[in-house]
Amino acid sequence: MDKRLEAAVVRECDVLLLASPAWVATFVQRYGAEIESKIVVLTNGYDAEETDAVRASLGETDHSIRRFVLTGSMHAAESPLQFIHALGALRRHSPDLAAQVRADFIGNGGENTALLNAASRDEGVSDLIQLHGPRSHVACVRAQFEADFLFMALAPEHRDTISGKSFEYMATGKPVLACLAEDSIQARLLGEAGTMRRVDFGDVQATESAIRHLLATDNADLTPNWQVIREYERGALTRRLAAVLDRLAAQGSRSTPA
Repeated sequence: MDKRLEAAVVRECDVLLLASPAWVATFVQRYGAEIESKIVVLTNGYDAEETDAVRASLGETDHSIRRFVLTGSMHAAESPLQFIHALGALRRHSPDLAAQVRADFIGNGGENTALLNAASRDEGVSDLIQLHGPRSHVACVRAQFEADFLFMALAPEHRDTISGKSFEYMATGKPVLACLAEDSIQARLLGEAGTMRRVDFGDVQATESAIRHLLATDNADLTPNWQVIREYERGALTRRLAAVLDRLAAQGSRSTPA
């Protein structure tokens, strides 16, 4: 029934809005090349008024501590488990460097929470990592701006998905340690923004090396591409949607209700 209803909507709609460009090929393959002309990609984004207000309210930061922040879900497919294991390895190999790190994981870990806490204890990094649970959206945005580095993970089976926090991460201009498949749409997005240091999902050794590199260098190779990033500001996205609605209003409906 779901398939029939979806097919009817796709066939009869005037515009098909998709939130990830990776889904264009999927829908064309599913329903035929003739639908491509009515597909419009309109991703999620960030709120410039909110991010500007948080940025303006920031105080002095303690540069002796290097803070990693993750906001959002921490279920298995978005788990920071490899970060915990990598930080444990860094503490064993370079304890002075690891001592600079603090990590704040803010969000819902669900069934994964107990595993993350146990891993922190087993790796001997419970004093460096704190799981905060869910917080308000504005608190999450503030934590992102207060961070030195941002962290995210997304398993390869979700390579067509863009996490909503990606756009807020980009808006900070901060380096993002991203554990993603190389061919994922998420990796492409953050790569175009110029702020990503990518490792494969689940690769603990590469994650340790990436943390070490972030801590020990000036990360001059990670320069925000603000021209790209501003395309995902909600005002810009709203103007794009308004243009689509204006075009529809001008041409009139070409379809009958499904």
